[in-house]
Amino acid sequence: MAVLALIYIVPRFRNISLRRLDLLPLWGQNIIRYIYLSALVCSAVTIGTLPLIMYYSNRVSSITIIANLILVPLLGNISADYIHVFYPHSLLFPGNCRLFH
Repeated sequence: MAVLALIYIVPRFRNISLRRLDLLPLWGQNIIRYIYLSALVCSAVTIGTLPLIMYYSNRVSSITIIANLILVPLLGNISADYIHVFYPHSLLFPGNCRLFH
């Protein structure tokens, strides 16, 4: 259901022009767009899974979107950092890979 909500909701709201965005420098525009798209994706997933959440837990937390806006990019960056460290290490020292299995 979350994927269907992403497919249905995100394309409809992704191209909404943000007012006065052209007044900012390019790096500022990219930051605003990143925050906007992150909020849009988190909201779409929450809306898409809301019926299941309500059915199985009988409650809805209002902090979910805010927590996802902070934690999802943070955990994505942390996991990408680990991949950048451990993948080259495994190519250089393949005998050490058995330590992680």
